[in-house]
Amino acid sequence: MKAHLFVLAAVIVALLGCSRTVGVTKFPIQFPPNFLFGFATVAYQSEGTLRRDDTRVQSNWSEWEDLGKVQDGQRNDLGNGFRDGYAEDLDRAAALGANTFSYAVDWARLEPEQGVFDEKELKRIVDIITAMRVRGLKPLIVLFHWVTPAWVQSPKTGKDMLAQEDSEFVDSFMEVVNYVVPPLAGLVDDWVTFEEPYSIVLAEYIVGEHPPGKILDIQSSTNAIRNLMHLHARTFHMVKNLDNKDTDGDGIAATVGLENLAVEVVPLHPDASEDIKVARHFNYILNHQFVNAIWNGDVDLDLDGQAEENDPDLARTLDFIGLNYYQRVRAAPGALRNVAPFFGTPYVDVREYDPSLPHSDMYQEVSPQGLRTVIEEYSEYGLPLYITENGMADDDDDLRPSFLLDHIYTVGMALADGYDIRGFYVWTISDNFEWADGRGSRFGLYKVDYTREGFPRTKTRSANLFSAIAECRCIDSEIWNAWASR
Repeated sequence: MKAHLFVLAAVIVALLGCSRTVGVTKFPIQFPPNFLFGFATVAYQSEGTLRRDDTRVQSNWSEWEDLGKVQDGQRNDLGNGFRDGYAEDLDRAAALGANTFSYAVDWARLEPEQGVFDEKELKRIVDIITAMRVRGLKPLIVLFHWVTPAWVQSPKTGKDMLAQEDSEFVDSFMEVVNYVVPPLAGLVDDWVTFEEPYSIVLAEYIVGEHPPGKILDIQSSTNAIRNLMHLHARTFHMVKNLDNKDTDGDGIAATVGLENLAVEVVPLHPDASEDIKVARHFNYILNHQFVNAIWNGDVDLDLDGQAEENDPDLARTLDFIGLNYYQRVRAAPGALRNVAPFFGTPYVDVREYDPSLPHSDMYQEVSPQGLRTVIEEYSEYGLPLYITENGMADDDDDLRPSFLLDHIYTVGMALADGYDIRGFYVWTISDNFEWADGRGSRFGLYKVDYTREGFPRTKTRSANLFSAIAECRCIDSEIWNAWASR
C-alpha cells in the first residue's frame, strides 16, 4: 500500500514490503469457496480533505499539506474521487470478482471538534458499507489509519496526544469507537482496530516524514507505542461489547484484529555475523514486539527482546492478524549501529545495495518468498491470518501482473500446506494519494487520470489478472502461462 520511509540519521529507510521469484511446483492452486478476494482503501487517501460543502477537514494531515511537507507541495483535496464516486469503484471491484472490500474510516471527518460528531459523515460511511453489502462485498472496517483531528495532533501547534504519557489519546479515541460501531454493527462483522504501529512511530517520531515530523524522538515514540497497545486492547473489548449482531450468520457477531506491516528482514550480507544479528533485531521489532504485547501481554518498550512487564489487560486481544506485505528489507549495522534502541540500519531502497534486483517504482525489492516467510512466522501465534494489503507501485503496469500472480500463488501454496489464511486484499482498486509521496506512486488496478474532471479510470492488465484468479478461485497452468512472464 504505500511508502513508509524512515530515515534514521543519514540513511533513508522505507518500511514497505514486497519481493519476488517463486518456484512453481504444483497446478492447479485452488482457493476454498469461502476465501476472500478483495481490495483495500483508506478514506484520507481516496477521499481527500474536502467535505461536500467544500469546507476542509482539519487534521494532522491537512496541516501537513499546509506546511508543504508532501512531495512537490501537493494537496489532497479530493483524493481519487472516492468520496462521491465510491459506488463506481465498488462496482469495479465486484465486476472483477471481489467478494470483500476493506475501508478505513477518517477520525478527523467524524469528530471535527472534541465531543462534536458529524452525523452526515457517519451516514455517508453507513451508505458506503451498505453499498458494499448490496454488491456482495463483505466489509472489513478499519477504525483508525493514521489521520487524527487537529485537536488530537497538530504539527502547527505542537499538540500531540499520541506522544503524551497519559491516556488522553486512547480515551479520546474510545469516544469515536462508541459513536461509530453501533450504527455499523448490523452491516459489519469484521473489524480492525488500527494499522501498522511501527509505520506510525517510525514515520512520525524517528524519521519525521509524517506529522508531527519529529526526528529520533525516542521518548515520544515509546509513549506512542504504549498508547497504541492500549488503544488496540480497549478498542477490541469495546467493539466486542457494542457489536452483538451476527450479520453473516456464521455464529460470530464480531471478529477484531490488527493489521501489521509485515516485512521480510534479511541481512544485507548473508554471511556477515553482524548483519545477521541486526536483521534478527529488526525482524523482532517490526514483526513481533507489538503483537507479543497484544497477544501474550508481554510489553517490551525498550526493544531489547525482554519484556519489562506482563500486562493482562493487553493479552488475548486478537481474533486474527492482518499482514500488510509489500517488500524485502535488508539490514546491517550501518550508520545507526550505535543508536539505541535500533543498533543497526534497515535498507529498503534497492539503489542503496543492488538496483539490478526486481523492484517497484518506489525501489522496493520484490520477494514473494518473503510473504511465505512472514506467513510462517505469524502463524506461530495460532491465529487466522489475512493478507490485508499487498500491491506494487508500477505506473506502467508492466511488472505488477507477475508480482500479484507470484504473491497470490505463494498464498495458495501456503493454504495447500495447511496454513490458516482467510483472505487476500490488493492495495488498491484505484490509484490514490500515497501519504507524503502524494500522487506519484501508483498502486491502483485502475489508473486514475488526475488531469480530467471526475478522475476517470482506465483498467489495467493487473485488473484482468485479478479477475481471472478471483473468478476461477484458482491459479491453473493456463493462468500461469498467460501471465507469469508478462
